Amino acid sequence: MSITRQRILFVVIAICMSFSCGVFADDRTADEVLAELDSIKMPTYERSKRSDRKFMAKIRVEIRALNLKKSKLAGELFRVDPDHERLGKLMPLRWTYLKFDLEQSATITDEMQEIFTSAPDTELAKRARFEYASKKLYDNSKGREKSMEDVSKAVESFISHHPEDSRNFNLLKNLAIAYGFGSNEQLALYNRIKKSYPDKSKYIDTKIKQIKSIGKPFELEFQDAITGTTISMKDLKGQVVVLDFWATWCRPCVAEMPHMKKLYAKYHDEGVQFIGISLDKSEDQGGLAALKKYVSEKEIPWPQYYQGNKWASEFSTSWGIGSIPAMFVIDKKGNLKSTQARYKLEKLIPQLLAE
Repeated sequence: MSITRQRILFVVIAICMSFSCGVFADDRTADEVLAELDSIKMPTYERSKRSDRKFMAKIRVEIRALNLKKSKLAGELFRVDPDHERLGKLMPLRWTYLKFDLEQSATITDEMQEIFTSAPDTELAKRARFEYASKKLYDNSKGREKSMEDVSKAVESFISHHPEDSRNFNLLKNLAIAYGFGSNEQLALYNRIKKSYPDKSKYIDTKIKQIKSIGKPFELEFQDAITGTTISMKDLKGQVVVLDFWATWCRPCVAEMPHMKKLYAKYHDEGVQFIGISLDKSEDQGGLAALKKYVSEKEIPWPQYYQGNKWASEFSTSWGIGSIPAMFVIDKKGNLKSTQARYKLEKLIPQLLAE
């Protein structure tokens, strides 16, 4: 890579302002910077200490501080020797780490843009384009990037420069998510992905299915894993139904269960039914036993659809469930109202009860 010092002047200033170094101070040599960087040793610990919360909290603080120091040193190396061969590995690590840091956001964005603008055909420029697109998507997900046009441009720039890169599928998928559920842009991207990646068409079809099924009758019939009773959506018409895709091995699912129980207790008598869609392991692997034990111990009062095949379970797979907990809501007419109901139940349930 060949980047002139004039071209990186604004990056130098940004880095120095961020890390309190002087633009006109005597710079260290690349070797001196690397010597300090290579001297950094991450803390080690015995596996037996993983259960010690105070110790692990202390380790995490130390690791964060050392990663921040490494990131600072990578920026310094870029400043004093922008052509150094080790920047190919150090800068992407710096960007990956600092993209979570609001104070450094503008600095690393400037670095990425400078690299892929001034040296567009290098491997580091490719990494910069990818990290830039990823950062735009990440910032959008956190509400810090309001311009979907800029997010789309960043993604499309990487794809146009590197059309065969295996990461393009995930970039397009995440861009589709960023546009918002059911938007025209999202549907257009899903159709584009299907055409460009036919091997992913089954997965994309489930996402399109979620969108096109809103407002249409929702079908489900199963035997409750706890009581053996047959549960059918046909018999639940007139009630608001919440489907909770979860598993006993899923920590976020378990963490949300007390809140789910409160909601159930508050609204069940008003005409709300909950149904658990279990992604627990197979019966041979103890999945059914784990489900029954948890439901009994935690006094979960609603029916459980035990699918018995974890992520490969047929019903949840047919709806594109790739992360849990996930929640669907069906209205009193038996029509699918939302496939994005997590964090929205407190608002959705009263609205649907009032209809």
